Amino acid sequence: MVRAHDQTDRCMSPCASPGCYGFAVFQSDNCWEHTSDKAAYLDRVEDLVRKGNRLVRASFVKADLSERGLAGAVLSDANLAGARLAGADLAGAALDGCDLRAADLSNANLQQADLTDANLDGATLAQANLSGATLDRCLLRNANLHRAVARGVSLQRAEMANTCCVDVDLTDADLSEACLDSACLIGAVLVGARLDDTILGAAVMTGANLEGASLNRANLVGTCLQEASLWGAQFVRARFGKADLAAADAREAVFTRAILREANLARTNLAGADLAGAILERANLAGADLTGASTSGANMSGANMEGVRK
Repeated sequence: MVRAHDQTDRCMSPCASPGCYGFAVFQSDNCWEHTSDKAAYLDRVEDLVRKGNRLVRASFVKADLSERGLAGAVLSDANLAGARLAGADLAGAALDGCDLRAADLSNANLQQADLTDANLDGATLAQANLSGATLDRCLLRNANLHRAVARGVSLQRAEMANTCCVDVDLTDADLSEACLDSACLIGAVLVGARLDDTILGAAVMTGANLEGASLNRANLVGTCLQEASLWGAQFVRARFGKADLAAADAREAVFTRAILREANLARTNLAGADLAGAILERANLAGADLTGASTSGANMSGANMEGVRK
């Protein structure tokens, strides 16, 4: 029976069912698979949350909490590894320090939730609502955020290598110092986002919208930004070695002292851009538009300037 508690210990007790090597879930002798009346169990958990009980360090390993109302729940340091939370309402929930590895949070409502230092490696957050949530220093490697809405989310210093962020909405998000090595951000919306000192090496950002975003000192080595919208974005001292910006719209973007060595800028619109002091050695600028661009002090030695408009 579930009992009201202010705190619980994540002791990971073994399931009482003979021959089972699973772990018992919160305030139960059995693992999720061997919990007899799952609906009644979940109703009691929801009731505890409604009454303001803190489920700190509780274990819900592989439990099915889909579509459940857990708004405002305090689940700090809880173990939800492999749990199913699809469509769950976790708005404003405290999930800081939680183990959410391989959890299913697709279509979940995580608005204003706190997931600071949470482990979401391999988790599914497709079409989840993360607007206003805090995920600073969280682990999101190999996670799936396809079409998630994460406006104003904070992902400072998050680890997001190889994460799928296709068509995700990260408008005004803060990804400062985050690591998105080899992440897929095709069609992602990052308007006004902060990505200063962020690592985006070999990331795929084809067609992404980075208008007005700040990527000062960002690592974009080998990144694909083909046909991306970079209008007015800030790339001061950013590194673009061998990056592909073909046919990108970088009007009025700031590339002051950026390193674009061997980058592909073919057919890129750089009208009104600031390239002062930028390094463009051996870059491909064939067919690029440099109308009104500032190239004072830029190093363009060995660059392909065929068909460049000035």
